[in-house]
Amino acid sequence: MPTKAAFRQACEAELGKPYIWGAQGPDAYDCSGLVQVMLEKLNLDPPGDQTAEGLYRHFLRDTRSTAVDVSESDLGDIVFFGAEESVSHVALAWGEQDMFEAGGGGRKTTTVAEARKHKAEVRIKPISRRKDVVAVLRPTALVWESEIRLEGAETGSYGHYQGVPETRWLPDGRHMQLLKPFSFIRTTGEAWPVPAEAIVDGASIPRIFWSLIGGPLTGLYRDASIVHDFYCDVKTRPWKNTHRIFFEGMMTSGVAELKAKIMYYAVYKFGPRWKLAALSGVQVEGLGIETEAVPAPVSTETFDAATFERDAAAIVAGDLSLEAIEALADAE
Repeated sequence: MPTKAAFRQACEAELGKPYIWGAQGPDAYDCSGLVQVMLEKLNLDPPGDQTAEGLYRHFLRDTRSTAVDVSESDLGDIVFFGAEESVSHVALAWGEQDMFEAGGGGRKTTTVAEARKHKAEVRIKPISRRKDVVAVLRPTALVWESEIRLEGAETGSYGHYQGVPETRWLPDGRHMQLLKPFSFIRTTGEAWPVPAEAIVDGASIPRIFWSLIGGPLTGLYRDASIVHDFYCDVKTRPWKNTHRIFFEGMMTSGVAELKAKIMYYAVYKFGPRWKLAALSGVQVEGLGIETEAVPAPVSTETFDAATFERDAAAIVAGDLSLEAIEALADAE
């Protein structure tokens, strides 16, 4: 995720471009097209072409956002207009009760000439210019780069990433493809590389827990999820090590420690497991593995809400170590 300054600069580069109904950039936008393009820079853009109504329903679900007052709105918050049952316009908060929007046009604004005639364009305006504010939603996963570094510094060093994930959503809207190699390096120097063109979908994290994080391929969880998802798919390393990497990656990205521990418990107890049989002398290209690992799936425990709630409460109350969390998960 960029810094606030970098994101603000990216927004400013779009100012003055015409509003065209249905446009999604890069030369023109409508309201939802602009917001989606900018959310993509924050790794918060939901898959598919979303209307203002679609964006509202997406961020309203589960724990994906928190409502804030207009007076508290800040850069990156999402401002929705219209009516609760029919949202018709969307913008991004700019700070100081202003908004960054593609506005001034409508369904009939289909040419640049028409847009210029009505001064329909990407602009910064006071939120108060419209009296039909439905909500200002702050995405749960919105944490600026400087904040990530600060929180990460408090939790200690667990490793570091090499590269920044460059990805694209595939047409099915569920799978994401890595465009360049990406790695997590443990403090021991052990590398966990993910090659270009790897495809991930967050499925290594049981879907029941997605509501805790707002989706595994967004925000602070994205980098750790990419590595975890890839190795849960190829199964070339022990499952316990793979789940540990998910925890270490979350901590490196700045996820709060107790939340990272609960998510570690979730993948350890309910996530995928496998057994490895090693055949010596075979090099697995690109992964730095000297033996070929032949995985055999192992049955995993079915999710039980009562067990999870009880164990999560114990993790929080005792601030359990990872070893204690593993023992707790293995107890039944």
